[in-house]
Amino acid sequence: MNNPSTRRKDVVSETVGAETIVYDKASHRAHSLNQTVALVWESADGVRSLDEIAGILHRNLGVPEDREVVLVALQELAEAGLLEKPEDVQPASVLMTRRQVARRLAMAGASAAMVPLIATVLAPTPAMASSGTTQQQGYQCFEEVVADIEKYYQKFEGSPTAQQDLQNAIQAYESGNYNAEVKDLDGMLAALGLPPLQ
Repeated sequence: MNNPSTRRKDVVSETVGAETIVYDKASHRAHSLNQTVALVWESADGVRSLDEIAGILHRNLGVPEDREVVLVALQELAEAGLLEKPEDVQPASVLMTRRQVARRLAMAGASAAMVPLIATVLAPTPAMASSGTTQQQGYQCFEEVVADIEKYYQKFEGSPTAQQDLQNAIQAYESGNYNAEVKDLDGMLAALGLPPLQ
């Protein structure tokens, strides 16, 4: 694999708390990157190798110096359309799964929140239908839920109901139905044993 390089053209980023929000102007999608993926995204400049990026993760986040963690993060970035040459990333079938990486990190004493994770939503255009909940409120709800998913990642991975509710919420958001989105996010939180958003 060549040294990975992230896409910077038509992309705007902003750090919000522990997350980095990347807005892709070409696809009108907003991606919420957890700390691990964000650091890989910042470090993959086409010059650094996988091992060098793994070293950066280790020094900055305390993540074990493991290129598999970098590879899973790169796969996430490729699926989000944030790599210059996504074809350079090995197919998911060759990589460790996110669950395997979570186990490896847990065995090394790292937090489950360090497992590479990207949450992606379509940023609705003004022409999309609105509801009682505004687009901004809907997006803020996603930001809150992403933090919960990071914190309770193992629970989320083990709950098909929570995963389905999140997919439903993303579809509702993309169609501009923010009330339904919040309802689905609340369903996901309930499946994880957490209080609702509002």
